[in-house]
Amino acid sequence: MQIKRKNLPRKERIFSRFLDYFLILVGTIFLELSIVSPLINNVDYIKKNNENFYVTYDEQEKIISETRINDVSIDSFLAMAIKAKLEDKNYFLDTNFVNINPLTKDNDVVYFYFTDYKVNHIENYFDSASYNALDFLKTLQNSTIFEKNEDYYSIKEDVAISVGDYIFNNNSSKINTYNEAFKETQNLFLLVSDDLKINNKIYSRNEQILEESSKIALSISFASFLISFTISYLIFSVLIVLVNKKHKSVGNYIFKIEPYFKSSKIKSLTIRSIIDFFAFASSIFLSILIIKPNVFIQMFLLNINGFYYFVFTLIFCVLLTILSLVLSLNSKVNASLSDIFANTYFKNIGEEIKEDGEVSKM
Repeated sequence: MQIKRKNLPRKERIFSRFLDYFLILVGTIFLELSIVSPLINNVDYIKKNNENFYVTYDEQEKIISETRINDVSIDSFLAMAIKAKLEDKNYFLDTNFVNINPLTKDNDVVYFYFTDYKVNHIENYFDSASYNALDFLKTLQNSTIFEKNEDYYSIKEDVAISVGDYIFNNNSSKINTYNEAFKETQNLFLLVSDDLKINNKIYSRNEQILEESSKIALSISFASFLISFTISYLIFSVLIVLVNKKHKSVGNYIFKIEPYFKSSKIKSLTIRSIIDFFAFASSIFLSILIIKPNVFIQMFLLNINGFYYFVFTLIFCVLLTILSLVLSLNSKVNASLSDIFANTYFKNIGEEIKEDGEVSKM
């Protein structure tokens, strides 16, 4: 037969679909927090992986703390170096310059790493002859910011005046000198960071453990959300639809509409369920973003054992959701993607579609 008026106005169908989507999202979040995640995290293998991660993480933090590299920021380091060079002169009056501690061998975190920490932990390094304090001081010989003074170094006086003028007096005309000094100071900090990551056996081993543990944890986390979504989808979009004789979803009930089928109901419902599963799977993105934003970010930033394949699948689902919405809003199509492929249309409750395509009230 030829249906004269194929579908209801867009508002009822779209709002109904949004409600079904929202219910699946809420169901996913509820299941994830209350059932699925707690059960998965109680599995011995996963508990052991989580414990291993936190123990290793604490060990890494202890190593970093012992190096003192995070004790001082780059700006603070520069301010201390300026104070060491100009402390006996009247510069930057009426500022907090007077309260700054001058940079010395005792509080210089970069100098401390190469002359103290690394020397006292040399057994933890792959090569005892790797980059050392002498190499560090040689590096400064070609510096445009710092100058070597016997067995130590200091910031050059003209640089100290210019950079100090920017830091303490907010003199924007000195920003280029400040940027240059900031970049070179940052490179000094990177020397420590890179040497620790590359040459320290303990740190390097721990990094590998943390990376592998993170891969496992992230994959498990994604699987947990996927399970929660699948259960939620089966409840709201399959079970509820199948158990009522009109095959209506919760959204259909709320907005008082019901589907009718131009072909086999079983075939139409099956096709509709498959297409909507992928279209509604975009809600996994939202549930992860709401509950675990850090995991959401890691999904895009880390290539974890082919994890990008899952990300691409979810992006595909988002595009599918958007396409379905666009088709529903298009006056010429006036149907979602699943409506089109399942050959399903909607009518108001109480309407009957006759063989001639006319719509009448029952």
